[in-house]
Amino acid sequence: MKKARSIIKYPGSKRLMLDRLFKHLPQTGDVLCEPFVGSATVALNSDYREYHLNDANPDLIALFKLCQKKPSDLIIELRKLFVPENNTPERYYEIRKHFNQIEDLEERAVLLMYFNRHGFNGLVRYNPRNEYNVPFGDGKPAYLPELEIECFSEKLKNAYFYCMDFADFIDHAATLEGSKNQYIDPPYLSSKDSNSSFTAYTATGFTTADHIRINRAIMHHRAAFDRVLVSNHKSHDLVTTYTDSKRTVMFRVPRTISAKTVRRKPAKEVLIYY
Repeated sequence: MKKARSIIKYPGSKRLMLDRLFKHLPQTGDVLCEPFVGSATVALNSDYREYHLNDANPDLIALFKLCQKKPSDLIIELRKLFVPENNTPERYYEIRKHFNQIEDLEERAVLLMYFNRHGFNGLVRYNPRNEYNVPFGDGKPAYLPELEIECFSEKLKNAYFYCMDFADFIDHAATLEGSKNQYIDPPYLSSKDSNSSFTAYTATGFTTADHIRINRAIMHHRAAFDRVLVSNHKSHDLVTTYTDSKRTVMFRVPRTISAKTVRRKPAKEVLIYY
């Protein structure tokens, strides 16, 4: 079956591993909770009565809310941005400077989509001052995902979006009524093989201590969920970080983000069962 694409390009998107993932995570059900929604690819390709989707990046959540509620308005604004004169380094950096000076969430949401399609490799990255700092991309004509926006709005009309610390979100998700599955896809554990860009999607980054907090939050509310799965890559730190997990399943998936295509070798992905 053809897989639905996200409205954004995103490091760590699970689109290439969906077939493997859905052998472990039920593809249909009552309620799906995701503390790290990322590209929303898992939600877009599943069939739950209700979705509760969280991310720590307020610009990303604002974009998803705008896409869900006002897809036509979003497309109209994007058409103004996705023009040849905006696909140059000079114009890109002008728009990026403007973005880093404004607070309006809807305007920032629209511009995030522009950066995602015109910036380097589809990265979403901020520096410690909370400034968007992804450089300009390759200058090729940018794809405006109008069909994906319309699909997102229709498919996730029964989704609730949150911008919370993941532990607070898990606290909230545990109180929801109905049979619940939880899929947790945090930034990768740091290692010499990992790309630091993956952990800089917010100004505060993501540390090993945060992964330990994930383990703690899962165990505090484990009884509230039917199934809990965590994604990460193979790392020696998994054993000392996700200490209460029951078992792991490993498989290889292609990388989608690398400065050079020849370096995009399959990565060892791990699913952690609780």
